[in-house]
Amino acid sequence: MVEQLGKKDSNGSRNAQGPGADVSGTPENVAAREDDVKIAALRATMFLLPLVALSSTVLLHLVLEEVLTKKYGDFTGDLAVLSGAIAAIGAWWALARYYRRYATATSASRRNYNGLRERLSQLQNRVCHYDPANAAETGFPEVRLQAHAYAGEQCEQIEEGLEGRGTPWTTGLGYIELWHRVHRAEEALIKVEPYIEALGGAMRDESRLANATMKNRDTLLKRLRCAVAMLDDSGTEKYLSYVEESEKCLLKQSERAAPENRAKALAILSEVRYEINHFRDNVWEGIVHARNRLAETSVVLGLAACALLALAIFANTPNRTIVWVVTYFLVGAIVGLFARAQGEWSANTAVDDFGLSTARLIHTPWLSGLAAVGGVLVTSVLDGQLLNDGPGSPTLAAVFEQKPSLLIVAAVFGLTPDLIIRRLTQQVDKYKEDLQSTQSTQSTEDVPTGEGTQRRQTRRQAG
Repeated sequence: MVEQLGKKDSNGSRNAQGPGADVSGTPENVAAREDDVKIAALRATMFLLPLVALSSTVLLHLVLEEVLTKKYGDFTGDLAVLSGAIAAIGAWWALARYYRRYATATSASRRNYNGLRERLSQLQNRVCHYDPANAAETGFPEVRLQAHAYAGEQCEQIEEGLEGRGTPWTTGLGYIELWHRVHRAEEALIKVEPYIEALGGAMRDESRLANATMKNRDTLLKRLRCAVAMLDDSGTEKYLSYVEESEKCLLKQSERAAPENRAKALAILSEVRYEINHFRDNVWEGIVHARNRLAETSVVLGLAACALLALAIFANTPNRTIVWVVTYFLVGAIVGLFARAQGEWSANTAVDDFGLSTARLIHTPWLSGLAAVGGVLVTSVLDGQLLNDGPGSPTLAAVFEQKPSLLIVAAVFGLTPDLIIRRLTQQVDKYKEDLQSTQSTQSTEDVPTGEGTQRRQTRRQAG
């Protein structure tokens, strides 16, 4: 559901209600807006928290162990964990404070902002140049005037939304909502503008439906061609027809020109456009939600790694063991990141995917590093290399010891998370294929095409 970005009250003043709306007026609204900007900045920069916590805790523990052990004894590990947490929170707060200026519709995604501005300018031009006197001449003036008023209201809401700040823009959902409004305005204007404009749009819609993966594609094509046949005055001359098979309409020329039939045709064209836009909007929402889930999962995995490190330090694990655990973690993270980066390099990312590719790269090191550490642990136990200080008392140091073979194990297990990421990549490739299938011009420059999509296109062409 698209939340409203704002409504006018009975006096004509605007009360912004939707997420990201540029509310103003009362001090409470201003304070709420600033709080939302702070939360958005903290959420967008949260990935830095586990990264700084992990690295600073390890470094401080190694340094303090050498410098302050004689004076403070076993408390150096606790001090390292506490200092690392403070350093991570401080770095997070500093970056979030700097990032606040980018938690706006203008800066969060420049590509979407510029695209919305361009479409808004086109819509405003179409709305402003509409002559209400034409409504009475073409029939059903109430329907046309209502559609025109609705399109104008959507333009106002879009313009106001583009001044918004806060969480909707850093998550990408604010742009999705505004694109919904753009599409609703375009669909309404189909019922308002001259038939020649409606026919031109129908021609583009037919090309978008020609290769679409929509389940109701054939039904929509049939409806679109019937509607165009009622609007097209070119007779049966095929070279003048706007879409294929328009000459097959069963209605006579006089019946096609009836105002009620043409009003129905415009309504059908508007509904067909809605179905196409709704399909594409759902796909974009899927990409945005996938990005947000990955970003949140990355932070949770990072915090889990920090918790495991703190637990090992609190258990007075020797420095040598911690160093090797971190080494295995880094080996797995680097190998997994390289494998993921190779997949990203081979993909065409010409279109802004709301940071999904970046989220995948941030997510992979944590998962690969934890998988490497777990793989070393399992391999050492199964290999029978576990040493004991005494009967029934295995030590962690005996597991994570210096062995070149364990580095290879860490590298191998570091590749396993990429299999999980590939599952997500295949789903995203399906989203992108759906988007590309509903483009009026099938160019790879408009929609990023992954390896999976390229293979499917090759099989389709071969078939």
